[in-house]
Amino acid sequence: MAPGRGVGYGRPVSEHTDTSAAFAAVGGCRECPVRCTRVVYPSHCVASRCPSLYLADRFGRRVMGCTHGVFGVEVDVERFRELQRSRAGFGGLRVWREPFDHCGCGVEPAFEHRHPGECVNPGFRASAPLSAV
Repeated sequence: MAPGRGVGYGRPVSEHTDTSAAFAAVGGCRECPVRCTRVVYPSHCVASRCPSLYLADRFGRRVMGCTHGVFGVEVDVERFRELQRSRAGFGGLRVWREPFDHCGCGVEPAFEHRHPGECVNPGFRASAPLSAV
């Protein structure tokens, strides 16, 4: 490994992790080892015919996304439909901007086995606008 090319490429590792106040305010909680993330379910957007959901053609593929950037990626529609037919469904995408009340959101813990006690930040879990998903 070249000098200065280790973890963080010469910058403090904290600059490359999701511990910023902006992430905590919108997308996740890092107050305990569980690492919870707020997610939005595109399947809810489709089912509710959300007016913020758009379709576009990119590089010969049909994609969908959120005009408000609640989820910050465009999803391949064909792949989305394929995964929706599976037992697990498509799943959630990390929230990138503050969701609206009508957004189908939830909180997904990444490492539930790490913390067997009570949630140390129940306000974060309660902050997700829980729509019928």
